[in-house]
Amino acid sequence: MSLYLQRLEEVKNFFDNKDTVLGYRKLMDCAMDTQDMDIYKKMIALTDWKEQHVNDETGLISRSMEVLSLLKTKKVEPTSAQGPVITASDITKTYGRSGFQLGPVSIEIKKGHIYGLVGENGNGKTTLLRILARELSNTSGSLNYVFKEDITSDYDLRAKLVYIPQRTATWYGSLKDNLKFVLSNYGVAPEENETRVLMMIARLGLWNYKQL
Repeated sequence: MSLYLQRLEEVKNFFDNKDTVLGYRKLMDCAMDTQDMDIYKKMIALTDWKEQHVNDETGLISRSMEVLSLLKTKKVEPTSAQGPVITASDITKTYGRSGFQLGPVSIEIKKGHIYGLVGENGNGKTTLLRILARELSNTSGSLNYVFKEDITSDYDLRAKLVYIPQRTATWYGSLKDNLKFVLSNYGVAPEENETRVLMMIARLGLWNYKQL
């Protein structure tokens, strides 16, 4: 049995045990992995129904099982093993006035992996992240980025890197409009843009806040 089908079986077990909160999250994860816009639209419609019938557990389970049956007909290939997309070698950052020095730090970051960066306040966690995201220059050491798409400029590279700071800038307009604006800058067509944005809002549990 493939990993994808195993995950679908886990979803069924959650709903069989009436753990609808975790079951629904896992169902959305599996739906998102299909990258199928028709599946996305079904999950969006189900999320809208779910928020309007918050006490109808039986109805939610029944409708979720219908989507689950459809997901079983889809083929999702696992991400193949790849080399690192970011390699940092002996990175340092020195601030002259304060005398603070970060590093040297070496790290490899691979696609599909999750990393934790742990340390006391003031130890340079944010500095390292900003260097990796090319928001800060490093004093010494080297950085190497590998992406499938050709990177011909610093702008192209920055478009592939996302860094979310502890304090974000003020957004103007609604949550939905801001996310649609980002995707439009990446050339996503209008209908797909709308579908992808609503699916992500649903997955993050922000359905009732999308127009705020």
